[in-house]
Amino acid sequence: MCIASTCVAFLFAAPVSALAQTSQPMSYSNARSLPATNPLAVIWRSEIQSQNAFVRADKDLQKTLAPNENAALSIISKDFPLDGETLIVSIASTRSCEGAANNFASNIEPEICEVKIARLKNGKLINVQKATGCYIDHSDSDLPAQNRDDDTFVAFDRERGVLRLQTRVGGKMLPACQRSITLK
Repeated sequence: MCIASTCVAFLFAAPVSALAQTSQPMSYSNARSLPATNPLAVIWRSEIQSQNAFVRADKDLQKTLAPNENAALSIISKDFPLDGETLIVSIASTRSCEGAANNFASNIEPEICEVKIARLKNGKLINVQKATGCYIDHSDSDLPAQNRDDDTFVAFDRERGVLRLQTRVGGKMLPACQRSITLK
């Protein structure tokens, strides 16, 4: 704990890059509600199409999707403005993700999934860099109390061109989910 004047002095003394590295939670989206022109729908187009085909072909799911409707596919993301461009960091919970709890009795754990770091200029996709990272379901009041604050966070150090990802599960940051990704 600090006295107000000490906190203010610390903030002014802190380098700008340190303040820029403050981690922010990623936002939740579902492909089902994304219009085809939404940047996330464009970035994850092939995975959304694959999920749609899977749902349409799986007789056990017994779901029929309208021609322009998407199957459910969870995506977490965070946007950063970047010199006339937009940097979008996103992770989708696809069938190709590894790990995670697979039944009701399991403990909640993250999936290791593909991370896409996309650059857009004037709404057009100009570059996508891929990595891996942890996906955890967004906060939900149906989760056990200790998991209602589970989240994946991202920080962007503009000076170094580095993204940092970290994931909190059950109130603890998971070392296995810490990632540092240098932008290309």
